[in-house]
Amino acid sequence: MVDNKPDAPRDNMYPNLPMEQLNFYMRVLLSQVKEAVERRKAVDDDPDNNFRGLYITEKDVERVLVAGGWPPIFPDLGQDEESSLIKVIKELNLLSLTSPIVMLEKSFGLDAADIALLLTALAPDVDRKFEVLYGYLNDDVTKRRATIALALELVGLEVIDPLSRARLGNNSPLVSRGLITIEDKEMPFLARSLKVPDRVTAFLLGDNSPAHELLPFLDHFLYEYGENILLSQSVEKHALEITSAIKSGVDFIYLHTTHGSMGKEIALLGLKRAGLAYLAIDTLRFQKDTDCQLISDVAGREAKLIQAGIIVGPVDTFINTHQSFGMDLIRFFTEQDVPVILYGHHSFDPRWSKKVALSLQLEPLRSDDRSLYWEKILGDLAVDHRSDHDKASFLDNPASQRMSFEQIWRTATAAKMYAETKQTKLDKEAMVHAIRSENTAGLEKFATRIQPAVDFDDLVLPKATTDLLWDLVSRVKYRELVLGQWNMRAGAGRGQGVSALFAGDSGTGKTMSAEVIAKTLGFELYTINLSTVVDKYIGETEKHLERIFAELDNVNAVLLFDEADAIFGKRSEVKDAHDRYANIEVAYLLQKLESFDGLALLSTNLRAGIDEAFTRRLDAVVEFSLPDKEQRLVLWRRFLSKIPVRDDIDFEFLAEQFELSGGNISSVSLTAAYMAASRNGPLEMADIVLAIHREYKKLGRLSVRQEFGKWLDILDTKR
Repeated sequence: MVDNKPDAPRDNMYPNLPMEQLNFYMRVLLSQVKEAVERRKAVDDDPDNNFRGLYITEKDVERVLVAGGWPPIFPDLGQDEESSLIKVIKELNLLSLTSPIVMLEKSFGLDAADIALLLTALAPDVDRKFEVLYGYLNDDVTKRRATIALALELVGLEVIDPLSRARLGNNSPLVSRGLITIEDKEMPFLARSLKVPDRVTAFLLGDNSPAHELLPFLDHFLYEYGENILLSQSVEKHALEITSAIKSGVDFIYLHTTHGSMGKEIALLGLKRAGLAYLAIDTLRFQKDTDCQLISDVAGREAKLIQAGIIVGPVDTFINTHQSFGMDLIRFFTEQDVPVILYGHHSFDPRWSKKVALSLQLEPLRSDDRSLYWEKILGDLAVDHRSDHDKASFLDNPASQRMSFEQIWRTATAAKMYAETKQTKLDKEAMVHAIRSENTAGLEKFATRIQPAVDFDDLVLPKATTDLLWDLVSRVKYRELVLGQWNMRAGAGRGQGVSALFAGDSGTGKTMSAEVIAKTLGFELYTINLSTVVDKYIGETEKHLERIFAELDNVNAVLLFDEADAIFGKRSEVKDAHDRYANIEVAYLLQKLESFDGLALLSTNLRAGIDEAFTRRLDAVVEFSLPDKEQRLVLWRRFLSKIPVRDDIDFEFLAEQFELSGGNISSVSLTAAYMAASRNGPLEMADIVLAIHREYKKLGRLSVRQEFGKWLDILDTKR
C-alpha cells in the first residue's frame, strides 16, 4: 500500500472548512477502496462476470476451498501499522479543527478507528460510487453498503480480532449510542450491513435540524420563546444552582414545581449558562403506546450531537395515570449519558432512577414577578389604556392570577389573537377572555363550570356581608404577600389556599356571591356535583376529592361545594365500620383544606351540620340572612326593571307584605313575566300576586289575607 502523504501535516494540504474535511476523508477512503478493488481484480479469475454475487459458480467454491476465499484487502499492512484513513483522521485532529466530525469524536468518546468505521459506513449516503464499489468488494450486488467484515478490512482491522469486532458490537459507542445501525441481524456477524442513521448523516453534513423521531415531542413553547425568557431576581438563584451543579459534574437534576412556578424555563437558562444547548421534551405529547426507549435513545444521541442537556416534563403526566409507564420513561431518559433535568409537581421518588438526583424545590412566582413578565410579553402592543394608572389597573387582574411564565405567554398570545379577531385594541375584555380560556381545567368530570356574569353591583346584601366578601377577594389577591413573604401562616404542610363557609337559607345569595367573587378575581367558578364525588365504596370518595383538589391547585378557579354538609358533616361516634370510614373522609378533607393552594367555598343551608373542626380552618364564615324590607324593595325593582310593567305595580306593598328571599323574588318575577308574555301585554299587579301565590304553594306556605290584603279577592278570580 502506497502512503503518499507527508510525515507531518501542512496547512496547504489539509482542509479548513467542515465540509472540505468530510470531502477530504471521502477522497482518502475512495483511494483505499480503489486500491482494494485493484487487488481484488488482480486475483479474480473472472473480473468481467456481470452476474457476480447473484449465484455461486464452481470456481467460487474452488477458490474458497483451496485459497481460503478472497485474499486480504491490504496484505502488507502489518499488525503495528495503520490504514491511510486512520492516519489522516489522527493528523487532522491535531489541527483542532472545529467540525462536526471532531465534535462527534469528542462528544461520544470515539477514537480515530471508530471515526474511520463510521466514515466507511457513511460513504454510500454521501457518494453513490461507493454503492457499486462496496457491492463488488462484498461479492454481492445486493449488498451496496459496507458489511462489518468489509468495514473492518478497509480501516485495517483484523476481522478475527475480538477488540476490533467489539468496535461494532452492541455495547460499542458507535452502536449503543445510535451512530451506526446494524442491519440484517439474522445474517452471520461479519455479513451484517452497516447503516448510518439519517440524522447522523445530516449532522456530519452540517444540518442541525432535530431528528424526525423527536419532532412530535418537542416543547414548542421553549423553542418559540426560549431565547426571550427573562428571570426575575426571586428565581435567578435556581438557574445559578443548576449551572453550578452541571459544571461540577451533576448530570441528573429534578425540579419540584408548583402551580405558578417556572420549571423548564429555569432549566433552559441553567443549561445555557453552563455552555450547553438544550433539548426540551414535552411528555404531554406522549401516548401510552409511545416507544419511550426509542425516543429517549434518540434524544440522548441528539443531545450528544449538539452538546446539549435534556429537559423532560412534566413527569406527572404518566406518574398519575400509568405509574409503571411513567417510571420507565424517567428511567430511560436518566440513563442517557448527558445532563438531564426533569420537572413536575410530584416530589422526587428515588425509585424512579438508578442515579441520585439533585432535587430543587421551586416556589410560585410572586405577584411583582408576574407583573414584570406581563409587561415584557405584552411589550409595546396597542393596549387600550390612556394613563399609567389605567395601565396598572389593566395589568392588576392578570398579575393576581397564579400563572407560570408559559401560561402568561400563552394567555397574552390568546388575548392578542382575540383582539385581532375582533379588530380592536388589546383591552380588558380580550384579557378576561384569554384568562378564562387558560383556566379551563380538567374539573368538568366532577364539577359544573359557570362563567361568572355578575359583580358586586348586582348584590343586594347587608353591608357587613358585602364587606366579608370583599375581605375574601383581598385574601386571594394579597395572600402571597401575607402568607408568603410575611409568613403569617407558619407550619408544616400549610398551603396558601383560601376557604370560607357561606351559611344561610336557600335563595339568600350564596351561589351568586361565589359567582361575584369569581368574576372580581377573573376566575372561573366550578360547582361540585356531589353525585359524582360521593361514592358508596370505601375510599373512592377520597380519590375523587383528591383529583378535584389536584386540579384546583393547577388553575385559577373558585370551587363551590354546594350543600357542603353532605361531605363536610360532623364526625359521629364510631359504632360500626361505616362510621369509622365516614370519619376518615372528614379527616381527609380537614387535611386538604390546610394544604391546598386554591380557593374553596362551602355553601350550606344548615350551618349546625358542619363539623366544628372545619370552622376553625376556614378563613371566613359569611352568614346570609333573609333580606329586609329595603333590600326586598331594591330586589323587586331590579328584577322587574327588565320587562314592561303597568303603573299599578305597588313595589312598596310587595316589599312590605311578602317576606321572601332574593331567590324567591327572582322566581316570582320570572313566573309573572311568562304570564305577561302569554297574553302579549305589560306586567300587571295581578300577575305578580298570582305568581306569589304559586310560589307559596311551592314552599308549602298558606296565602292569607293578612299578607295579600285586598289582592286576595283578585287572586280568587285568577285561580
